[in-house]
Amino acid sequence: MAGNEHDDSHAPEELHEQPGASQMPGAPQAPGAPQAAGGVVRPEEAGNKALADALKVSFLFLKWAMVLLVFIFLLTGIFTVQPEEVKFKLRFGQLVKDASGQTVLRPGSWHLRWPWEEVVTVPTDERTLNLDREFWAAAESGSEVRMGQFLSLRTDGYLLTGDANIVHMKLRVKYRAGGADADSAVAYAFLVEKPEETLRRIFTASVVKVVGSMPVMDVLNRTGLTDNIRQELEKRLAEFEKGAGVPLGISVVAVETIEQEKIKNPTEPGAVRKAFFDAQDADSRSKAMVSEGQTRANSILNDAEAQRARILSEAAGYAARMEHSAKADAQQMEQLLPIYEHSPAEATLMMEDFYQRAVADLLMKSPGAFILHEQPEGAQQELRMNFTRPPTPQKQPGAAGNQPPGGPGGP
Repeated sequence: MAGNEHDDSHAPEELHEQPGASQMPGAPQAPGAPQAAGGVVRPEEAGNKALADALKVSFLFLKWAMVLLVFIFLLTGIFTVQPEEVKFKLRFGQLVKDASGQTVLRPGSWHLRWPWEEVVTVPTDERTLNLDREFWAAAESGSEVRMGQFLSLRTDGYLLTGDANIVHMKLRVKYRAGGADADSAVAYAFLVEKPEETLRRIFTASVVKVVGSMPVMDVLNRTGLTDNIRQELEKRLAEFEKGAGVPLGISVVAVETIEQEKIKNPTEPGAVRKAFFDAQDADSRSKAMVSEGQTRANSILNDAEAQRARILSEAAGYAARMEHSAKADAQQMEQLLPIYEHSPAEATLMMEDFYQRAVADLLMKSPGAFILHEQPEGAQQELRMNFTRPPTPQKQPGAAGNQPPGGPGGP
């Protein structure tokens, strides 16, 4: 038993001195693990090592994340110019020129913006500016024009025409901002304050000027209305740009009336609509009568022209015949001249024969002629009369009501 007691007394010390699993012969060691004296690793040293490794991985991740964020931030500075817009780059408030020396960036290429630069965009698509309240007397229920009531000068919009009538109207102007050149785009973006408001004021003044110089029926029928307003608007815009010394940066596309579903535009005041309808009917009848009179005048002129051409043709034929007859008589006289000079008695006989034939021809062509022959002194006078009824003159086309007084043949 004594031997057993000796063994029990030394057992704890022997167990305390036995090497751990990590220090057993052939046991693997962690790479770079610190070894304490006697080959034993302390727990606090292993924790520090794990913490250092984790911090190293975290710093590596943060470094690459920062590089990625910088790269993404630089990518956000790359931009393009879309169709129907122009852009500008500002560096500390100053315009920046591109590679071609232009300050206006137009569609078709890529551009880079540094963090300290600013990009200003100006849309150049077609826009619309409406004048739907300035000259319209709207009823309380909506867009319907005020009907059957007197005009309120305080609340209702209206226009005065050139003949002192009142009309209501809704208009719009289509335009493009930015202009066609770099100066116009720069002026629109930076030099002109509220260019749309300037356009509205000029557009309103142009409408008042044009409508105030037109008759009311031309305004209601839109006879050259929008074209005249556009011309006046472009003229006033040019005068504004000349006076301001800079372009407005707006180009006018078209001027149109805003179409209404239930009522026409332009329109007359509701309280005097019947009077306007009566005026339109009277104007229509007047135009119809003028057209009818013009048609009749043209017909009379055409008939007169035809009659004139016929008379001129007959006169030309008669002149030709008379000229031919005169030439024939002259030739005959030239042939008879030697005979007259040779024998006066024979010349007298030939003269008498020529006279008788001329009288007979005259009596045939001139009904109702009276011819008193000259006879030698002491001889009996001879009177020839023809009582043939004159022919009835033919009625010329279109000559009704133009006969001379006394009927055919004169008084």
